Amino acid sequence: FEERLATAAEHKDRGNEHFKAGEWQIALRRYERALYHCAFDPMQMYDLMEKHKAAAYAVQTPVKLNYVACVLQMREAGLDVAPVQVEGEEEPRDPLDRCEELIGEV
Repeated sequence: FEERLATAAEHKDRGNEHFKAGEWQIALRRYERALYHCAFDPMQMYDLMEKHKAAAYAVQTPVKLNYVACVLQMREAGLDVAPVQVEGEEEPRDPLDRCEELIGEV
């Protein structure tokens, strides 16, 4: 658990560096990796102790918001944002749909 959150935090931090440098496509990939590592299904979250839930949310929330900010920044700059392949889904999704989902989870 802790290793997954640490890996997610590392990807988030690297994504932040790329975001600040204007390398939004690379930042977006880092945020996607961070989301992968800090994703827990509802039953897993239910079984966690409160301190572990808090630790998970402390990583998940900023990653989700950074992902959304990155997609919006890219759209504002007129850059194409490729469809997103979400883990467990067969078809890629529109990035704005993914943003809507992430905002709903925050």
